[in-house]
Amino acid sequence: MKALARGYLWWPGLDQDIQDLVSKCTPCELGRNQPPSAPLYPWSWATTPWERIHIDYAEIDKQHFLLIVDAHSKWVEIFPTHLTNAEKTINILRHLWASYGFPKEFVSDNGPPFTSREFEEFLRKNGVRHVLSPPYHPATNVQAERVVQIFKKAGERLRAQSVAPHMCLACFLLTYRNTPHTVTERTPAELFLKRQPRICLTLLKPDTSAVVVKHQEQQKRAHDTPSRKLRSFEVGQKVIVRNSRYPKCAWTPGVVLFKLGPLTYQVQVGERSVKVHVDHLLPSNIQDRTAAMDSIIADDFAPNVCDDGNASVTKPPVPVDTGTVSSPERRYPLRQRKTSNRLDL
Repeated sequence: MKALARGYLWWPGLDQDIQDLVSKCTPCELGRNQPPSAPLYPWSWATTPWERIHIDYAEIDKQHFLLIVDAHSKWVEIFPTHLTNAEKTINILRHLWASYGFPKEFVSDNGPPFTSREFEEFLRKNGVRHVLSPPYHPATNVQAERVVQIFKKAGERLRAQSVAPHMCLACFLLTYRNTPHTVTERTPAELFLKRQPRICLTLLKPDTSAVVVKHQEQQKRAHDTPSRKLRSFEVGQKVIVRNSRYPKCAWTPGVVLFKLGPLTYQVQVGERSVKVHVDHLLPSNIQDRTAAMDSIIADDFAPNVCDDGNASVTKPPVPVDTGTVSSPERRYPLRQRKTSNRLDL
């Protein structure tokens, strides 16, 4: 209009006068375009599960579904129903709240089931604050609207694969609840249930306990060769005990007192009772021990003693010097020395 007026006439303030004329024109006001969208004002994130829920109805192939979304974890509940009135909606919510409790806030659109007096009274008695989105503005309840859109697209793809209707809902819930959400970057099940449910993909990750048991079995097979067998000893059986502190007498006689565990025994060595591993025991056929040997046994096993406190310790007899020196018996023939024959030049 301004360009058309400038082509034929002009006066000071022409453009402003045209704007004032158009702003006061009723048909022009009623025919204006949609204004630009307002700046995004996101919902505050609920700090706990089931604090605020969003709800909406969806229709797929003449079948109605009630969709409920948890604002904290993005957990989804879907209930198929043939009726969408307030009574049916209240019955579904009673069943759901019996499992999860009452939310603090309840967000819905202005549909007839949610604006009825019966439904408002139901929420008021349970202490739930009802938040209604503005009419014809579905973006306010965007969390529920977005799940409706995803559910419809997933249903179309599953039906194209000839999946049964009841299986479509189960497959969608299992996949959606265990897929990381783009907002929280965690799965809804992990935030809502505080754990990660076991699904088919979980089988791809090895179980820690099974891995530990597997490695332990491999170590046992590598250690327990066919030639190795677990030695066992009876109570009162004569044995020889490994003596690591006395290299001249590596094995010392003893008697098994009792069995402490699968691999340990309590053995009487001399006048002391010691704890010995089965690797340091061998069966013995020794009949008698000398007093000197008993003295060596008692001294060498002193640090590992399990003494009962009542046994009396008898000192070995001290040999007495008689003053007679006996020459040791020769164990090899006497050498005969001969003079060497040298070449005399």
